[in-house]
Amino acid sequence: MIEQIGRYRIAGELGRGAMGVVYRAEDPTIGRTVAIKSIRLADLSDSRERDRLRARILHEARSAGILSHPGIVTIYDIAEEGDLCFIFMEFVNGTTLERLAASGQLPAGAGLIEIFRQAAAALDYAHKRGIVHRDVKPANMMVDTAGVVKITDFGVAHFVSQDMTQTGNLTGTPSYMSPEQIQGHPVDGRADQHALAVIVYELLTGERPFAADSLPALVYRIVRDDAAPAHRINSTLNAGVDGVLRKALAKDPAARFASCTEFVNAVSAALATAHGWKPLLPGTVASMPTVALPGPVRPLPVLPAPPPPPAPRGRSGSVFRGILVGLLAGIAALAFALWIPRYWSDRPAPVPAAKALPEPKPAVITETRPQPVEPAPPPVTTTTPENTPPPDENQVEPVKSPEPAKPAPAQTYSVKILAEPEGARIELDEAALSCTSPCTIDLSPGRHTLRARQDGYRDALKIFEVPRNTEVKFMLSELAGQLIVRTNPTGATVYLNGKQQNQKTPAVLTVPVGHYRLILVREGYSRQEDNIEIRDGAISNYEFSWVQ
Repeated sequence: MIEQIGRYRIAGELGRGAMGVVYRAEDPTIGRTVAIKSIRLADLSDSRERDRLRARILHEARSAGILSHPGIVTIYDIAEEGDLCFIFMEFVNGTTLERLAASGQLPAGAGLIEIFRQAAAALDYAHKRGIVHRDVKPANMMVDTAGVVKITDFGVAHFVSQDMTQTGNLTGTPSYMSPEQIQGHPVDGRADQHALAVIVYELLTGERPFAADSLPALVYRIVRDDAAPAHRINSTLNAGVDGVLRKALAKDPAARFASCTEFVNAVSAALATAHGWKPLLPGTVASMPTVALPGPVRPLPVLPAPPPPPAPRGRSGSVFRGILVGLLAGIAALAFALWIPRYWSDRPAPVPAAKALPEPKPAVITETRPQPVEPAPPPVTTTTPENTPPPDENQVEPVKSPEPAKPAPAQTYSVKILAEPEGARIELDEAALSCTSPCTIDLSPGRHTLRARQDGYRDALKIFEVPRNTEVKFMLSELAGQLIVRTNPTGATVYLNGKQQNQKTPAVLTVPVGHYRLILVREGYSRQEDNIEIRDGAISNYEFSWVQ
């Protein structure tokens, strides 16, 4: 192993990639721990390609070096030695999001959403300065021991993943690339948003939205196919989450969200309506057991073979069959001719019995035309005089209409509604009914819609069915923005409205909307106070330098 690169002493190896090694090193001058990423230029056999790659490394490293954000790994320096390029960057004491997902150590609920929020804030910061990452993926997202997300390889990863394809060594995976990037079109921050949406989809369902057995098939799916609905893979999600992901994964960049933060806010709001949601581990769907049939499959019965056709008969047999067929046809024609007049007669008369035959009297053929069926009248006891003629059989007596039955009272079910925090105003079925949570309300069977409102929180929407759901629980998502506080020198304690925060500067804080009194305290320096406002979904940057 290399013991020293420039003035930096190598302390160990952090990882290996297709193009080089990442080392942990110490800067003896200022006692700082750094990470050194090496890139082998010798992997390109064409000298012109090596020169082009070298120039792009220098250009992109300078571009990434201007980014100063708590969520972006800082690039300190760049050097070249022989056929190796070295990039000196901030050391992150943590692990990648990829390893966290693979080991099942991802935080659940609000912790996972916070990872999405921090990543979105860092990406939007770079996009506002005209820099696009182009290779956002879980392996390029670090999570340190304090839970702070830092995106690495800004300005470095994309030229490796693009130029190295010319040697046949495709580094990383194109699963996170946007359709416009794969097709070679100009890209902007919405390409990184597409990659972030792929990550969110993957962490929620355990599956990537686009997968294939070969690179050409994968490219085709990303450019042409739509991802499977996320809530069909993970039943704890809902259609609202899938609608947000579908928008961020749109083939047309113009159809996506305006920023990564807007996308994550929409995901957070949709997940707030999916009570009890939880992410799936990678490979969960593939490892599910196949459902077996309830019993052994019985073979189909073997049918006996049909008898062979009779052998052809001679001429005499053919003549006999002809006579028999003619006789039967004549009898059928005669019967039809006798039956037709009786069928169409208005008042059919009974057919008298033949005297020459001793058979019993044949049944009377009645008229077969359909008659309207009317309900039988209720029985009425009457006395008919003997001299009263019998009633006409064809005369229809008026039928008394039965009294309408009284409708049975509609059945209702008691539904308990629980919201966290309590005190939310609950509106059911477009405000037809309302209550304040926690509450119990009687609802008829069927589908119902619920909207919860509370000051300081986003509206929550939920659809449920009665009587299947007799208890409805959900959590309200707090209206919040992100506050980034940087000081020179660093290490200042942050207070908001008198409450000490758990991070020192540089600090990335998720703060409920509202007005705050910001106080910065650092030993040896004067106390700094200021008023700030936090808006929903917005990123507020606050910087302060003490002058000695």
